[in-house]
Amino acid sequence: MMALHGLLSCGVVRCPGAADENSQYTDHLSRNFERLTEAADKILADVKAANPTSEGSVHPIACNIRSEEEVSNLVDETLAKFKRVDFLVNNAGGQFRSLLEDVSLKGWQAVMDTNLNGTFLMTKKVYHAYMKEHGGSIVNIIIVLDKGSPWLAHSAAARAGIESLSKSLPVEWASSGITLNCVAPGIILSSGVENYPSGAEMFEYAAEKATAAKRMGSVEEVSASVLYYLSPAGSYVTGDTMHVDGGWHLMGPLLDVPPHENNHPYDEFVVDIDPGESVADLKVAIKEKIIYPYPAHKLQLFLARKGDEWLDWAGAASVTLDEHGTLQGFGDEMFAIPRINNANLFGENFQPGKGEVHVLLVLPTP
Repeated sequence: MMALHGLLSCGVVRCPGAADENSQYTDHLSRNFERLTEAADKILADVKAANPTSEGSVHPIACNIRSEEEVSNLVDETLAKFKRVDFLVNNAGGQFRSLLEDVSLKGWQAVMDTNLNGTFLMTKKVYHAYMKEHGGSIVNIIIVLDKGSPWLAHSAAARAGIESLSKSLPVEWASSGITLNCVAPGIILSSGVENYPSGAEMFEYAAEKATAAKRMGSVEEVSASVLYYLSPAGSYVTGDTMHVDGGWHLMGPLLDVPPHENNHPYDEFVVDIDPGESVADLKVAIKEKIIYPYPAHKLQLFLARKGDEWLDWAGAASVTLDEHGTLQGFGDEMFAIPRINNANLFGENFQPGKGEVHVLLVLPTP
């Protein structure tokens, strides 16, 4: 039987499957020692229920992973007790829902310290204290990042940093026999759901709307993924991120973008039209807007009007700039382009009214 000794950084949440018949000694760490002890006892009870002859044990240690001193003491105590650290699971972290515009620097720093910096401190200490000479497996728990994380941009930024570390360190530390991977859980039914205003109800709605599986995941499914990376079966996998999300990363976003007209095409500008202005006035206004530093090149102009009486894209015309940068070939024909409905938008029937003309320039390469 293979005996594994490892560090499981799990905050104050339960991490089932962390100690099985092969994981005989697991250090379980958190800042809240009372809740940590309860979680450790529960894990050990589950192990004994599954395998009454198991000699596995869980040793809880209180640690603030934002403190380099406490992290150092944690690893040193673990090595003093068990003489080795075969694996490290970085699962401790924290976040809060907020639009980024409302996140203070203090809030941003707290999330970075707990997630990104805490993972850095734990990983680096374990590397220098044991794994550099003996090898091992490291698994970092992140979040699904494929489509961004609106309302959690601060947390996503920290977890993206962790994922980047998890793709860099497998190369830097490969010669030490270290594998390093990430697990990205999706919508998981855990004790943490109660930290959100709507609790499990919000998570159930999100899972139905945004996952291919149409259900929430379980903590056991996350644990099984972690154990794969820690087991000999995962020895040839490193620098990987496993999505445990029911296909969430393949589906659309959870949040809808409200209707708006604030995204404009490249090189578009708007010319305001007031009542009584003529076609000539429009030409002058467009000429004043065009800034193109390369004379004697053709430009393609597309025109559109906005307003109750305005049609959509009206048409296009080519014009050139001479050596002085003066617009040439800007004739009336460009204002008389037939539409499918045979209306001449900028022809004889052009009746300017208050509104806007949108001009899109296609600029050639000199």
